[in-house]
Amino acid sequence: LVDNLIFDDLKSYLPNNILHKVDTCSMVNSLEIRAPFLNNELSDYALKYLKFDQKVSFSDKKIILKKIAQKVLPKSFNTNRKLGFSIPLNNWLKKGSFRIYAYDTLVSSNNFSKKNINSLFKLLDDNNLVGDKIFSLLILEKWLVNYKINLNL
Repeated sequence: LVDNLIFDDLKSYLPNNILHKVDTCSMVNSLEIRAPFLNNELSDYALKYLKFDQKVSFSDKKIILKKIAQKVLPKSFNTNRKLGFSIPLNNWLKKGSFRIYAYDTLVSSNNFSKKNINSLFKLLDDNNLVGDKIFSLLILEKWLVNYKINLNL
């Protein structure tokens, strides 16, 4: 399953999302960017020979790179400093029209418990990073409504 998901990322998410963004941003700034880890031999090796726990973890990203970095870089080097291309969901859901829309949509849904939705927004208000969970529920709700599916929870 993990290898299939990685392969799917290599064929779709990477070229159609991440690489496109890197290419666009680098061209705007007149930079020539190369992705050193997109070497066919390196990718093939990683897919064939690395164990499951060397590829993925629920709590850690770039497992192998961090292990290599610990051997080469100073101990004070922060290997978690980059965050990627994320959107500020937590900020957007804290106040304003998007919060109102998301809250109203989810709390009026027959697919989710109003108590649980209220708990999620309370967690968000208490500075817990649950914006991605709220957004995922919002997208799921819109999909369920679009396809006329009721979870009957």
